[in-house]
Amino acid sequence: MSRQLSVPHVVQRFFNPALSSSTTEEDDDTVTNEMVQGVLADHQDTKQQLLATQKQLIDELTRERDDWKRRCERAEAKLTEFQARCGYFGAHQDSVLTVLSARDHAQLIEWLGGDRTLVQLYKATRDGGMYGSLLDRVGGARGLLFIIRVGSLRFGAYMSGGIDVPDTNRPCDVWFFSLTGHDFSGPTKIPLRHKNNQMVSIAARDGALESRTGENKARMCIGGGGILWLGYGDNDAPAADIRRIQHWVHKDDVPAGYTGMRAAVAEISSSQCGFLGSNELFTAEELEVWHVVRLHFESE
Repeated sequence: MSRQLSVPHVVQRFFNPALSSSTTEEDDDTVTNEMVQGVLADHQDTKQQLLATQKQLIDELTRERDDWKRRCERAEAKLTEFQARCGYFGAHQDSVLTVLSARDHAQLIEWLGGDRTLVQLYKATRDGGMYGSLLDRVGGARGLLFIIRVGSLRFGAYMSGGIDVPDTNRPCDVWFFSLTGHDFSGPTKIPLRHKNNQMVSIAARDGALESRTGENKARMCIGGGGILWLGYGDNDAPAADIRRIQHWVHKDDVPAGYTGMRAAVAEISSSQCGFLGSNELFTAEELEVWHVVRLHFESE
């Protein structure tokens, strides 16, 4: 009867010729076959492990790809809904003409904290200067930029709320800015230090706001105390055109570097106020209202 040899015994035979002479050729074939079968079995196990790992990686990558595809589809759907809701492809948005340059746009986004986009809702030279036109175009949007152009001067105001009519002295984040002119070194944000300036007042569609003296009326007041009046009238009635504006910057808020006109403002009994429109009272050549929209996509 042939003797079954283990692998360790084979090793012993290699180093011990005497032991080798006591085995038969059949024993050698049996041992060789066992070794080959063992190697093949190990190879098959390794192959199966590699195939299983490969399948696991493919499944993970497929799930990740499908997840990103769903995210992109949701983002595209949100963008389409957003554009439709804001009238982005509406009759008035065939071509968005604006007083804002690409640099202005980037600077405003930076001041707003990034991760935002701007959508033009109203443009006076396109939509008309009537107060009702502005209300219709802006609707219930919240987070608004008012851009004013007077000659080479471009400036404006930001308010975190919306145009809720009528509304008086509603607390709201407000700040001003200068984009060109006023002899600043570049675009300049103008925070308002006084808490009572962080509010807005909005007249009813056919109504009016009274100034502090009660002698003049307007449609909108951005900043408490009458810092920016839109539709400001001279004869105890609001102006027919929303671009008729009274505006000043309190002396405590005038940024360093301002070399424009300074004067007293009777309504607040303060001297050395600054005027971004060159004068306290002026008619803007252009007035635009932009909606500040935060970009936020869920990470699911």
